[in-house]
Amino acid sequence: MPRPDTPLTLGIDGGYVRAVKAQSDPKQSNHFEMLAGKRIADDGMSKCFG
Repeated sequence: MPRPDTPLTLGIDGGYVRAVKAQSDPKQSNHFEMLAGKRIADDGMSKCFG
């Protein structure tokens, strides 16, 4: 990807998401890790990612 022309602000956050009901197979995981964020350029253009 090309470098952006203007300075930008990046905010990220993450966490664990857990299933409400446990799965019948105890070997399988009932949660996963997620990451989400938003990029905001000085010109107001923004892009979300996850």
